[in-house]
Amino acid sequence: MDFHEHREIIKKLKRQIGTLPSYDILNILLSELQYTMQDNPDLPVEDRDFIMTYSGFIKKWAVTRFVQTMDIRWDDLYWKTLHFEAPYLFESYLIYLEKNREAKDRFYLPKRKQLNKHGLIQAMQDLEDDRLDILSISMPPGTQKTTLEKFFASWVIGSTQMISAYSILIVVISPECSTTVYMISQQIQMNTLGTKFSQM
Repeated sequence: MDFHEHREIIKKLKRQIGTLPSYDILNILLSELQYTMQDNPDLPVEDRDFIMTYSGFIKKWAVTRFVQTMDIRWDDLYWKTLHFEAPYLFESYLIYLEKNREAKDRFYLPKRKQLNKHGLIQAMQDLEDDRLDILSISMPPGTQKTTLEKFFASWVIGSTQMISAYSILIVVISPECSTTVYMISQQIQMNTLGTKFSQM
């Protein structure tokens, strides 16, 4: 089924959603979003963003209803939606990747506000979406830029499953440059070797 047919189904499902969406209708909507991307894996970014708008709607309600009811199904729906988004949205990848880590060991969520303060996560998303040709990051030491670059490189490789099509060069200007580049190379291997999003 082509994208336009799926889009009409999505719009019809959205019209059926009341002021307090049920778990069942949101789960059906998520399934339709998944089918849309399976049938149309090479969607332009603008059409993909249409799909992600609806997945964002599902996430918002999943969190709200989980807080209200403490029903574990809503928490499951939230993580299922993040899993769906992870190959397409860098932030969803960052959150989903650390799903099973202890809160004290997580990289992204504790630093989310700071890393988004100047639009860094969105800028990296725009780089992958070809809205930017070059992204230059200049931040003080200790602001997690190198770690974030490792996650970004692993996301690009893991989401495309086409390692040979990408030449990733991360230049970090610092006295520890050689050590940093080695660490990035090792981390990319650890994050991507033998891993597919469907197995996460």
